[in-house]
Amino acid sequence: MEWNKAKSVLLAVLLCANLFLAGNLALQIAQGRTQQRQAMDQALELLHQDLGDFDETMFRAADGRRPVLAFNRSPEKERAAALALLGADQSDTEGGVSTFRSPQGELIFRTGGELRLNLALPPLEQDTPAFCRQLLEQAGFPMKDCLSWEEGDRVFFQQQTEGVKIQQCVLECATDGQSLEIQGRWLLADQALQVGDGSKGYQMAVALRAYLIQQDIRRPPSAVEEVYRLQDQGNGRLLAWPAWLVTAEGRQHLIGGENAEYGERS
Repeated sequence: MEWNKAKSVLLAVLLCANLFLAGNLALQIAQGRTQQRQAMDQALELLHQDLGDFDETMFRAADGRRPVLAFNRSPEKERAAALALLGADQSDTEGGVSTFRSPQGELIFRTGGELRLNLALPPLEQDTPAFCRQLLEQAGFPMKDCLSWEEGDRVFFQQQTEGVKIQQCVLECATDGQSLEIQGRWLLADQALQVGDGSKGYQMAVALRAYLIQQDIRRPPSAVEEVYRLQDQGNGRLLAWPAWLVTAEGRQHLIGGENAEYGERS
């Protein structure tokens, strides 16, 4: 009987300890969010002093902290794509370049996600954008949530992950009715590995301010968009760093990347 009472007391103590730890953790999270909001308020106030009045909501909307992602090159997926597109899965590989050839055409993959496809075509029975997308999907290209648009007789696809653009990953598709050429950059990996956290929103705002001062830009931004920018680590591995694509004075500027310590014009 005494053991049952002791056990009940012990369970009550453990429960109280867990509740205390959970409450303390929730308090720390709330305090951290408050501090980040205050830091963002201060960063935006400095931008107001430099640039004058602007709509803060575009910065608030981009105030998330996205993870840094790692994508690994997949020779297996490259072979599968070549088999689906060309009927061939044997390649000539040299210096990080894999070339697949068959009577249907040629497919080349390079380190960094770059690729070029030349493919002989039968007469198309559907519009070019739908055909290109279906062709790439059947070859194993991750096309979920990708953006597409047309410029003249060319079709473009922009890769996204979790609804955020991967800035350098764009494919350009062109056809003359008898052949199809696709070139650009695309990540074949279905899953990305989270390897860290990107900069906080206020840190990005500080990096933006430093960049605008450096470039002598005095007009406020008209748009801010969260994107990913790629960094090639070699050995078939790419890191995707959260960044901001900022429109200012009629041009787009890519702010941030590794440690958000620099910005460059795109």
